[in-house]
Amino acid sequence: LLNAPPARLPCRDVQRETILAWMRTAIAEGGASSPLYVSGVPGTGKTATVHEVCRMLRGEERAGSLPPFVCAEINGMRLPTATHAYTLLWEVLSGKR
Repeated sequence: LLNAPPARLPCRDVQRETILAWMRTAIAEGGASSPLYVSGVPGTGKTATVHEVCRMLRGEERAGSLPPFVCAEINGMRLPTATHAYTLLWEVLSGKR
């Protein structure tokens, strides 16, 4: 029985490295690249993998290897309508809620 997701998801190495490389490049370039869209059937580890990558990148930020950044998560399944994504993104990036 798991009370929390493991620190590293098994069988997600390829996806984790793809997301990590994409996000690391985007952060290093000042966020000048396009958004990352992760999709798939529920329960396959998408959210946990992205959270793991964000934790890894926070460690690089603390070590001084990356500039400060904001990791904004929008879970489309939790939005009442698609247009709420813009409001949520603005709140996260502006710090105004």
